[in-house]
Amino acid sequence: MKKTKFLKNIFCFSKADLCLCLGTSLQIRPCRDLPRKTKKNGGKIVIINLQKTSLDSLADLIIHERCDRVMKYILEKLNLNFNEKYSHVKKVILISGKSKSGKDFLAKRIIEYFPTSLLLHINESLKHEYIKTHGDQDSSDTYRKNMIKWGEDKYREDPTIFCRMMIEQNDQLCLKYPIWIIDDVKYHAEIEFFKKYFNDRLLLVRIEASNDIRQKRGWNDQIDVNDDSQLDTNVQWSFVFSNNEEDNFNEQMNNLLKMIDPL
Repeated sequence: MKKTKFLKNIFCFSKADLCLCLGTSLQIRPCRDLPRKTKKNGGKIVIINLQKTSLDSLADLIIHERCDRVMKYILEKLNLNFNEKYSHVKKVILISGKSKSGKDFLAKRIIEYFPTSLLLHINESLKHEYIKTHGDQDSSDTYRKNMIKWGEDKYREDPTIFCRMMIEQNDQLCLKYPIWIIDDVKYHAEIEFFKKYFNDRLLLVRIEASNDIRQKRGWNDQIDVNDDSQLDTNVQWSFVFSNNEEDNFNEQMNNLLKMIDPL
């Protein structure tokens, strides 16, 4: 290795927060001393190797396993292989709207036109995780309010946790279908999550209805206090669907379908 290149490596290792040593016994100098530079400057050393190495005593973590298996696991957990894994997906449709505006109805109509589409629910992942930790679901208002509060607390800790869980829990179906429909998007962070991985394949759909119409459909403004207010502003929607009694539903539906599949 050229001296200038090696000096550059020393600088990089010195600045690194983490040094991953993959599949090496760390016996040969000068390369074996590079992880020491990271450690000296407050960074951490992780060694992944089947056998012991000469720097095991300095390591913050040692994993005795094949490198390919460990790295595959890490990539999956960090969603770093997300784009490649779901490269078959042609369109991701995020549907947002207030309670009783017609989100579920619109999603089902889209599926009728595109049988190769998959309907996903972020809220179902929240419910699934809540039941795992708090017991079986019941129909009481107290249970529902506690679940909503628990979900909001989890969201504040990790704004995309339920997006990731939704995909993980439906992984085999997600790998099968080229169109995903997610019909209960409520937060900016959820939109940003899908933009990160599917930006050129993403369709943001907002469905709206007046309060009077929503009340006729069963909306209760006393119960549904947290009603999707975050997405009322600062979102550039691909399509805004008006779902009042006087609106032409079929005409809007045809225009939306052309955006999903222009051919």
